[in-house]
Amino acid sequence: MRALVPPRPLALALLLSAIWAPSSVTAQEDAWPVVGRTPAHEAVAEGPAPPYRVAWETELPGGPPVAPPVLGAGLLVVVGRSEVAALDPESGESVWSVARVEGTGGAPVVAGDLVLFVEGEGDDATVVALTASDGEPAWRAEIDSPSSGGVTAAGERAYVATRAGTLYALDLEDGSVAWTFPEDPSGERFESAPAVTEGLVLVSGQDVPDRASFLVALHEETGERVWSYRPEGVGLGVSSPSEGEGLVVVGTVDGRPGASAFDASDGADRWTTEVRLPFTGRQMPIVTGSTVVLADAGGHVYRLDRDDGEILWTFRVPGFLLGGSPSISGETVVVGDLSGQLSAIDLESGLLVWKRSFGADRVHAVAVNGDRIYVAARGGAVAAIEHDPGGELIEEPSPTTLFLGRALLNYAAASVLVGAALVLLLRLPRMRRI
Repeated sequence: MRALVPPRPLALALLLSAIWAPSSVTAQEDAWPVVGRTPAHEAVAEGPAPPYRVAWETELPGGPPVAPPVLGAGLLVVVGRSEVAALDPESGESVWSVARVEGTGGAPVVAGDLVLFVEGEGDDATVVALTASDGEPAWRAEIDSPSSGGVTAAGERAYVATRAGTLYALDLEDGSVAWTFPEDPSGERFESAPAVTEGLVLVSGQDVPDRASFLVALHEETGERVWSYRPEGVGLGVSSPSEGEGLVVVGTVDGRPGASAFDASDGADRWTTEVRLPFTGRQMPIVTGSTVVLADAGGHVYRLDRDDGEILWTFRVPGFLLGGSPSISGETVVVGDLSGQLSAIDLESGLLVWKRSFGADRVHAVAVNGDRIYVAARGGAVAAIEHDPGGELIEEPSPTTLFLGRALLNYAAASVLVGAALVLLLRLPRMRRI
């Protein structure tokens, strides 16, 4: 690992910016305005407890959702294939909808009285800002390529990282470019959503020519590099970064996939924990007071100890997690997967306590709003679920859990079958001679 410690003038600037910088766009009590709830990707809310029932369900006229939903300004905002829809969170009815140029776009964001999203493909990709109240155009900003991670907003700026390897800092007032990083992209590729916290912008990416992943922390005001991390081993596949109470966590690959934690102020290494499979930029760790929750691209959800990275439990959901990331609602981890299932896992025990299918395609990361959880499924459904007083909980262990007694019985049964097959094969030549 290589951590770059800021020189004294830059460290002082960071401190001053944390004190006097404009307040970030933070989540209101009942809002989830950006993927991961806050610009730092905390993804934790006091939402409903399982079991759940569907409060309402609808489909977008402009095609299925292609990104996680967000909540803000009294709206549920969902990016569809060819439209962006603002729904009433209480009823699911349409408030307004706006045509969208098809293309990869990532999650939208509600920033004050604006809704921002990405549309288009290739060098025609654009960040679009609409007025939240009526969907009227506010401004447009051209970017060099689409963004898989979508838009993050904090303070007076929006941040978007592109597949061509450019991170843009845009002024929320008019979409003008405040700064970009790096000045000359040369093989980098961003699939992640930037995280913003304590005067820093954190973004992870991949150096395609060198087949390596990296994490970089930039000064929020200037875009100047503060510290960075680049594994020595070869390996692509990196999650979006997240920060909580001074700890930055990212899923990366250093020969083998792992979750790595750093001190937010200077990039000092805290711990690294090996996991089973690599990540994509759509996965975001959750960093809370005592816990880290994250998921890899193969459907394994992990709870780690925040202090040392020890794995406390692992649960394998049925579908790969290429399209979503976990969220915490109260004491429950809620996560969708590519099989179309939404799973609720008890945070303490790691047992599956509720599940429901929303079709045969990916369920994106959810948004949590007090008494409801909002779901957007690539199969077409947008739904709100709430606590079901008459429902029943289940207690299912992970399919990857080893039960010694059952394993021994299965081994014995398999041994008997293999033995019988061998005996039959050995007797066949004799039977033919007879």
